[in-house]
Amino acid sequence: MATLDELLESKRIEEVDDVNAPDARKKRQLYIMVPEASDDIARMIGQHFATWNTSIAIEEQVIGLFHDYLSGKCLHHPEDFHVLREMEDGIWELKTDDVRVFGWFISKDEFVIATAAYADLAKDGKYASFISTAKFRRRALALNNGTFVKGEEPSNVISNFRTT
Repeated sequence: MATLDELLESKRIEEVDDVNAPDARKKRQLYIMVPEASDDIARMIGQHFATWNTSIAIEEQVIGLFHDYLSGKCLHHPEDFHVLREMEDGIWELKTDDVRVFGWFISKDEFVIATAAYADLAKDGKYASFISTAKFRRRALALNNGTFVKGEEPSNVISNFRTT
């Protein structure tokens, strides 16, 4: 079973930097599986246009989501739009209007991106396939013996979160 340091050293995962504030101290950690999830995001950016929030391009939505997460910004969780949501078996979804990112928390405020999808594709009855992909990739990575933070409430996995 691999440790986080071993996976970073072998380039199976990479730490995500905040392109909006590259010199800022991160309040949370974000990792991405390479090449799987990084390819998923690149493909989504290259093949889709924003449809739910047409004023912000898909790439900018991804950059904004990562910035908000990494900077420790309070992730607002109104009843009608859940920026962070537990899906199943420790797989969580981070989202914008047009982007869905799936992964798991290795500890509080440390998220590993396993896959990503264009919102319309995920909403088209394919949530289960993205959840299955994330679970498969988590098992294959074998990080820390496959452990992940359990809990269905956002407060279990992330700090600075509110529901109203």
